[in-house]
Amino acid sequence: AIRRTRARLFASPAAVMAGSPDEADAALAPVAVIGAGLAGTLAALFLRERGSDVILMDLRDDPLKAADAAGCAKGDTGGLALLANASKRSINLALSARGLRALRKLGLADAVLADAVVMRGRMIHTPSGQTELQPYGSTDEEVLNSVSREIINKFLLERLAAPPTPGQGKVEMCFKHKLVGMSKDGSLTVSDTSATLAATRTLRPSLVVGADGSFSVVRRELAKLCRLSLKHEYIEHGYLELSIPPVPGSGEWGSGFAIFPHALHIWPRHDFMLIALPNKDGSFTGTLFASWALLDRILNPEYGLAFFREHFADAMAVMPDLAAELRANPRGALATVRCDPWHAAGKVVLIGDAAHAVVPFYGQGMNAAFEDCLALDDALEQAAGDVPTAIASFYAARKPACDALAELSLGNYVEMRSKTASRLFVLKNNLHALLHKCVPDWQPSLHTAVSFSAMPYHEARARFDWQDSTLTTGLRVAGLALACGSAVLARRALVAA
Repeated sequence: AIRRTRARLFASPAAVMAGSPDEADAALAPVAVIGAGLAGTLAALFLRERGSDVILMDLRDDPLKAADAAGCAKGDTGGLALLANASKRSINLALSARGLRALRKLGLADAVLADAVVMRGRMIHTPSGQTELQPYGSTDEEVLNSVSREIINKFLLERLAAPPTPGQGKVEMCFKHKLVGMSKDGSLTVSDTSATLAATRTLRPSLVVGADGSFSVVRRELAKLCRLSLKHEYIEHGYLELSIPPVPGSGEWGSGFAIFPHALHIWPRHDFMLIALPNKDGSFTGTLFASWALLDRILNPEYGLAFFREHFADAMAVMPDLAAELRANPRGALATVRCDPWHAAGKVVLIGDAAHAVVPFYGQGMNAAFEDCLALDDALEQAAGDVPTAIASFYAARKPACDALAELSLGNYVEMRSKTASRLFVLKNNLHALLHKCVPDWQPSLHTAVSFSAMPYHEARARFDWQDSTLTTGLRVAGLALACGSAVLARRALVAA
């Protein structure tokens, strides 16, 4: 159950949106959450559960109304594509322990998992077409869950749209609304772009949560209030999204899956890689990660098909739409966003990609954003609703963790595209797993600590770095001892001879 602060802090959202200063001054204004993606919707749900009235704003169309207008059946993409594809982002996400902890606190985890496909490990595809499953964890519970960005976003929005129960705050969802400016006191100037002549309103929220992605407008405005440092760093590789459609009938693996469904499939080729995540409908969402020079060459279908035939022959066999997708599907950039600080004016705070966007190679972007929502809720609880204290505490705890995640995510790209194909890498992981069985506190892998624990990312990295160094030193000492022993035995054998 969610513990709530007792004080009623907020006026009605409608009154503040209407610009009624009398009522807004009689009580503190609602919380304003900017951005209706995954981070923003979950943050709004947490705040509502605390009894806070919330205004959720997004520049895009209301995806629920757009889906209804299109006559979309449940589970279809429809208007949700406006959110899911806003930045050409993958519709597939890997939900793990950190994200599930946040969802469980709101009682939402089971409903989300009902639309997920369990992935028990990495299925490595060699150039010759052989496969090997590398399990993620040491128990049956240590799995990743492939979920659709669109479905989970729609689910969270539907929960927000439901009438509040006793004790919950009210939520007003304002789509087609643009943040125009932010004052030093944290008040917002907002434009309703749905009108023929855009109407401008001033909001005086008690808390502003910026959850509007890696190109955050809230962050831009925050920089005017404080000395905010920003690094938006692109890597030299981009991505191209592809697909493996369901096969007619149930297929070899059941439910129409063309390949084994309960794994994240990886075709590691050192300088580039292909991955595929399963969907509930039997399809897979594939993604090719490669240098921009290679992605540009693949625009030529003749070259692209020859490239796939050489490097991904077994994948190509189940990708009938490959030629068309190589021509038509957009390429996406990959970047890390770091900024400092994430908050200002005692009432403005950034979460999710607005604060710490990472490349997708650890599958932790959504999980870290959901963990932000949980951490912010905990900070508000511990501060008894004192917003400035809560957001300062939240930032102090999350900043080092998310900085570490940025580095971990970049490093895991090398692991996925190259090390997973190395026998030495597999042997070392097996040794860590063996030590874990003998010493339960020993983490079986860095991936386990990141994906299946609540240990802050920077602590997980430091702990595993120590473990890895200890293991490497032990192996070197053992190797030296073995070499010395062999030399002594050989010397004795020569003397005896």
